[in-house]
Amino acid sequence: MKKKYNMALALGGGGARGLAHVGVLKALQRENVKIDLIVGTSMGAIIGAMYAQTGDAYEVEERVISFLESFLKDKGWIEALNTQREENKQSLLSEISNYVQRRYLGLKALTRISLEKKESLYEPLKEILDNNNIEDSQISFAAVSLDLVTGESAVLTEGPIVDAVYASAAIEGVFPPLEHNGGCLSDGGPVNITPVEIARKMDARRVLAVDVHQKIQKIHKFANGLEVIMRADNIGLNRLRQIDLSLADIVIAPSVGSIHWANFNKAKECIRRGEQAGEMMMPSLKKMIKHKGWFAQLKAGARLLFKDLSE
Repeated sequence: MKKKYNMALALGGGGARGLAHVGVLKALQRENVKIDLIVGTSMGAIIGAMYAQTGDAYEVEERVISFLESFLKDKGWIEALNTQREENKQSLLSEISNYVQRRYLGLKALTRISLEKKESLYEPLKEILDNNNIEDSQISFAAVSLDLVTGESAVLTEGPIVDAVYASAAIEGVFPPLEHNGGCLSDGGPVNITPVEIARKMDARRVLAVDVHQKIQKIHKFANGLEVIMRADNIGLNRLRQIDLSLADIVIAPSVGSIHWANFNKAKECIRRGEQAGEMMMPSLKKMIKHKGWFAQLKAGARLLFKDLSE
């Protein structure tokens, strides 16, 4: 029989911003909010898998800080892509170096399938995740990725958890995709940036979503054609994100939109803001849990409407 879940947690991608998930989990744990299913994409899959295995947000926090120390070693491309460097502290030589690095990265992306080897992400993941199958986790877990062969979402709910998390977090063009059952799996962000729809399809009765994506801001000038392409892509992803979030019962949105996805120097700040956002939404969450007679109906892609049947 298909398993039903009373409360699912959908954790989205967002690079460094995704570290806010840790803070949200700390807030949920303090209030003894029971999670039956975690569905994660990219950084959400990394954080979600650790919590599914340990059930302890504070241990997840320790592990993720350790993960970053290992993962960021010799990752000059991350710093080069981070546009939030403190410009007033940048020398002319430093700026020239960053410019050259960005151009070099562009050339590498055109001549090889990925900037990094699989091991540069896979090995750090092995250090922070127990070497178990997904089925062995304390909390049911699903990692969402994109199958580049079929163009469909791939939802991994069994098998080696490190493989599943790697597939969900393997950014296209940066890390090589994972070959799996005839498919080619990579970062699930392009199809399920915040995987609420997947949680619904897995028969979750209620879905709590954590949205760490950057909001679309007005831009009046573009430096080159690549910026135009990326802008159009971001707008499309934002529309998909809004549709996905409309399926959630409650959305927690930590104020991390101003933080660049590659700015991992803000890790502790992101965690703190996630914790604040979780605490702020706790009254609404507790009310939803208390009123078990609530129901939801989706109509024409609009936001779910809720009504207390006891009234």
